[in-house]
Amino acid sequence: MFNKQFEQTVKASITHIQSLLTINFDNPHLKNHKVVFDDYYKPCFEVHIQNPMNNTDSIELDFEQLSYYLKHPKDLIVYYYKERYVDYIEWLKTGGLVQCSAITTTGIRCKNYINNKTYTLHEHIKWKHKGRTCSKHQSEPES
Repeated sequence: MFNKQFEQTVKASITHIQSLLTINFDNPHLKNHKVVFDDYYKPCFEVHIQNPMNNTDSIELDFEQLSYYLKHPKDLIVYYYKERYVDYIEWLKTGGLVQCSAITTTGIRCKNYINNKTYTLHEHIKWKHKGRTCSKHQSEPES
């Protein structure tokens, strides 16, 4: 009796979860892919976060977390990476590359990258703030 009742409860939970999966995050960088079970056989959502390093990072959310992040999807980025959302978006736009910090003669920031290496979000922020320059601007003296 217990096993049958447990099985019905799990099936009902999965049906409920699958109906929630049709809810779309209000953020193109979050993809809600599947339902998984944690170490205590509790259903949770596996959410994939877009990442220029390896395409996605996965995070498991319980019902309460999912409910919150459906309403505040940008907060999930901040929670997962421990960095500002605007830094995350810049990291995605550059594909993990760090833009040269030199200012051109026309007064705009150089569009070249410091090298062709992709960096993690934390490294990207660190290198961006160090004021690194591309090979074209490395030999130029600062004014």
